[in-house]
Amino acid sequence: MQGSRANTYRSFLRTTSSPCIIDAAVHQGVTTARLLDTGDSRSAVAEHRVLLDCARLVAESGARRDARVAAVRASLERDCDWSALLRAAPAESLLGPLYAAVTAAAADVVPEDRLTELRNLFRVNTERMLRLTGQLLRILDLLRANGVQAVPFKGPALAQDVFGEVGMRQSVDLDILVAAADVAHACELLVANGFRWMAPASAVPQRALLRNEWEAVLVRTDGEPMVELHWRVGPRFARGSLSAERLIARAGTISLLGREVPNLCLQDVALVLALHASTHRWEELEQILTFAVVLAKMTEIEFLGTVEEAREQGCRRRFLIGCILARDVLGLELPKSVEECAAADPAAARLAARARARLFSEDSGGSIGGGLPGLRWQAAALDTRPDRIRHLIARVFVPGARDWDAVQLPRGLRWLYYLVRPLRLTGFFHGRETAR
Repeated sequence: MQGSRANTYRSFLRTTSSPCIIDAAVHQGVTTARLLDTGDSRSAVAEHRVLLDCARLVAESGARRDARVAAVRASLERDCDWSALLRAAPAESLLGPLYAAVTAAAADVVPEDRLTELRNLFRVNTERMLRLTGQLLRILDLLRANGVQAVPFKGPALAQDVFGEVGMRQSVDLDILVAAADVAHACELLVANGFRWMAPASAVPQRALLRNEWEAVLVRTDGEPMVELHWRVGPRFARGSLSAERLIARAGTISLLGREVPNLCLQDVALVLALHASTHRWEELEQILTFAVVLAKMTEIEFLGTVEEAREQGCRRRFLIGCILARDVLGLELPKSVEECAAADPAAARLAARARARLFSEDSGGSIGGGLPGLRWQAAALDTRPDRIRHLIARVFVPGARDWDAVQLPRGLRWLYYLVRPLRLTGFFHGRETAR
């Protein structure tokens, strides 16, 4: 329930994996990589450099576009291992940006057979995203017809909103916001229409589910799509989670397959992306790219308003981490006042540097939390010391989906989950640490 679904897609697409870990850093716009293990280091570095250059081009709409085009062409003309690149792009959720950059700037330097292969991969992903879009529209119609307000986020709606094309992103599920009061009814509607609960949520009292978790996950009986109904966005342990009620009240609309559907306002898209990416420690370049493109759409007034909104919602540091990464990794120019805010929060800069160092590393993409390092990172990303203390206490003692799944207790003994959780975490964290 809390694992990264991106991993499922990544594992499905990756036919081989590089036996190395990349410790990437960006300094003055130049990416360097240090291989920490043996293997085909030349291709590993080259493919990631190409993906980074493509992401920079997609994020750039201003005066530096010509330089970004030249960088993409130069990367592709060097020793580019196309087999490795065409594995790495979907594995890193960057198939769309690679396709967009290559076709816009460098189609003439790509071998024809590789260009055809890239087009076919992009077409297959686009067809999948269009199917997901159709399924999303049917679910939204079902909920609306039965009095449930719902707003999609991430998935096809985010791809269309940010990039103007659903095929620019990769998704394996549909994320939908519903008010906490509507969760039970929405789940009943989905179950009556071919979906089933993923255990163990179906066996958990509704009140405990709403209090201790942030989503309910259902899947179709035929296997797809997976649907996640969210009543808040952000880690369930942390202050600064955004309520679905607030996000729904501020939503606008977007056109999907010629239909007007609810969509998050631009400021809320940025905040939701920041909270989601921070939950995963900003471990993927795709997360930084999508966030950077959203920021680039904002006027300076909207940008500053988002910083203030983040402060009011208790997620200012997590938003600033994203801003720093968008600047340092992709070259996004931040308003001077935002630069000053970032400079005044050295912890945000340190956490951004750690996230940057994990890009393309083989140990990124793990489950939400990431063991003890993830626990420390997520706590440090909160705005205040009291928030961090509350987060750590709740993280250790408040039971959630994995605890309910690990031990099935009868109703009268469910208070024991508050003991089960620290015992389970002790074994989990020990296993993660010793495996490193």
